[in-house]
Amino acid sequence: MNTITMPPERTSKRRGPKPETVTERQLTGRDMRPIRYPERSYSQSEKLQVLVFLEHHKIPIARLGIQEATYRSPTLQEASDVYQIPRRTICDWVKKKKRIEKIGSNSTVRKDYYPSGNSLPNN
Repeated sequence: MNTITMPPERTSKRRGPKPETVTERQLTGRDMRPIRYPERSYSQSEKLQVLVFLEHHKIPIARLGIQEATYRSPTLQEASDVYQIPRRTICDWVKKKKRIEKIGSNSTVRKDYYPSGNSLPNN
């Protein structure tokens, strides 16, 4: 009798570099451009741009009589004004920063939109 055996399951690692955290990403001039029109849904890259802006951008604090510059991080309202995204939406992104940082076809960010795990909806 011939017995049929199943091949072992693959346990290989994912290809490519590991995703960078928000603190490791660089803020570029392109990321500082305000969005020309407000949207209701936002891509993962737009969310990351706003999170990187909040993490890395510094605003100078001008004080009378003090020559050396001091800096502060932008507030959620200032990020909302720059990117024309509601402040509450940005607040939710800050709370979910770890989930948004995950990049790839198996990320939980995409599974929220498409429960079947597909990257595109079935038409």
